[in-house]
Amino acid sequence: MGSQKVSDYLLKIKLMNKKPYTLKTIKGIKTVIYPIKGVETVRVELVFKTGSFYETGKKWGGLHFLEHLINDGTKDFPTRMELGKFKEKHGLISNAYTGGKEFGFLTKGPHYSLEAALKLINQLAFSPLIKQSDFARELNIIENEHKSKWDNKYARFYKLIDEQHFGKNHLYIRDGMGQVEYIKTLSRKDVVKLHQDNLLASNANLVVVGKVDPKKVEDLVNKIFNPPQKQIKKLIVPPIKPGKKSLIHYEDIKQEEMFVYWPLPGREKLSISDRVGIGIFNYILGGGGINSILFKEIRQKHGLAYKIYSKIGFSDKAGQLGVWTNIKPENHDQVLKLIRKSVYNFVNQPVDKKRFKKAYVFMNSQGYMSYDSVNGITGSLIVQMLNEKEIRLPKDYAEIANKVDPESIRKLMQKYINPENEFLAVMKSKDSD
Repeated sequence: MGSQKVSDYLLKIKLMNKKPYTLKTIKGIKTVIYPIKGVETVRVELVFKTGSFYETGKKWGGLHFLEHLINDGTKDFPTRMELGKFKEKHGLISNAYTGGKEFGFLTKGPHYSLEAALKLINQLAFSPLIKQSDFARELNIIENEHKSKWDNKYARFYKLIDEQHFGKNHLYIRDGMGQVEYIKTLSRKDVVKLHQDNLLASNANLVVVGKVDPKKVEDLVNKIFNPPQKQIKKLIVPPIKPGKKSLIHYEDIKQEEMFVYWPLPGREKLSISDRVGIGIFNYILGGGGINSILFKEIRQKHGLAYKIYSKIGFSDKAGQLGVWTNIKPENHDQVLKLIRKSVYNFVNQPVDKKRFKKAYVFMNSQGYMSYDSVNGITGSLIVQMLNEKEIRLPKDYAEIANKVDPESIRKLMQKYINPENEFLAVMKSKDSD
């Protein structure tokens, strides 16, 4: 091979391996810039790794209150109306959110409003006024939000499941909303301190996706942002102390909601290969819709449920694989027996390697489809920046999936998916007893 051909070949390999995004630390903020040709929009999202899990004491909700107050005015935009006028002028839409370990701001608009989008995000995150005059109104709004949430029977049921899994006072049962009565006790000084202690460069993650030039984004962030540089306090997660293995919750409903689940280790104890493998197993078991074992057995063969599916979830310290269905109360025993039979037979019998391959081929294709939009790409990058040690693209997950040994994953699953580790949660009417 001639020197020119070698040079061309190496350049081709380099281009093939080149990542489509730029990852940098700018002003202390971990920043990912993902340019996309052929779109006219840009999405900017700034997420801090903090939330209700980080609030001290037995009550929480201060950061949720802060989120509301931030949107009532900043240094450059003193009122909500001024913020609205600025967004309207530049064609921007925006939102904010609070969770257990995320506190975020997002805005989206035309690509030529990139600088305005960054300015808006910077103002909201680092220059809020937190006016005492806004407290009463925002408290009333939060009280309405709180009542609306807990009026929902599923919200009440999900909370009980979390308490069953993690323990009644564990951090992981905290939602982002908090308790209204606790929020009412907070002074302006308390809220300002929450802002100063939690919205910092050290726990900030900035993602910019769309029709952008990475160098221009970097220059603008350097020009606009000046975040506090102190360190966020380390989150200490207490031991998990599950409740009773069986839970029955009563509501005024006709059908019965059944959730059978098995606790798993969290992200910290499972490798990415293990989690991808568990994801493939979940797809075959019940996550794959009409092609899944549970769907074929309980809906198609026996006609006992309209919906039947399995799902997985992972936090840093804990995970879960569960089966969810909605059934006639009189079919409880039969459905539970069939779920157990399907799950334990699947875990304890040799893996059908052809089925396993079909599953991960389909899941890989779904992974690529998640990168079909500005919103989808931003969402994927944010989740990974908050939860993973590195950013992986769909092709990276495909490569991991292709190397997963199904028998090794099955043996791993056997450690946790067994009758001794099984939990059951049921929501039904008292009349069905």
